[in-house]
Amino acid sequence: MQIKKDNLGLVLQLADRNFLLNPSQVRTKENYTLIFSQYNEKINYDQIFASPGEYNVGEVFIYSFLNKNNQLTHLFESDEGFLIFSNVSPEAESFKKIKEITSKIEALIFLDKNLPEELIKKFEIKNIITDHNLNYSNFQKNKGKSFKINLKRSENQIYILE
Repeated sequence: MQIKKDNLGLVLQLADRNFLLNPSQVRTKENYTLIFSQYNEKINYDQIFASPGEYNVGEVFIYSFLNKNNQLTHLFESDEGFLIFSNVSPEAESFKKIKEITSKIEALIFLDKNLPEELIKKFEIKNIITDHNLNYSNFQKNKGKSFKINLKRSENQIYILE
């Protein structure tokens, strides 16, 4: 898996697929699947996902859950493991549904500065990817614009995208 922050937004490369997370503009770009954390049924088409549902993009399966505040939580499943992209609290209904699918998450992409530690414990999260300067005991900090992460081997790491 590879993740980087650039002028388009957050670019996630997973299983030879490119995902653009919360892009600043809605425009189809070659070789990108757009993933939004805010619900918007009007822009949910082709390779743009802004609604709840289940999606298959190549070797990646995506479960998208809608929360009460119109925020989406996405669970990515690939050969590398499970990855969550979310900006909502762990009490959200989506996390109960995710728990029914898996109890271990290899990585969490969380772009809010209030990441509750209970969420990390609840899913035994090994890696946190964020754009905020977070501190958690037993986690080592890494800062940069781009990271290549082996989800099967990497543990107790916080990757801060600058």
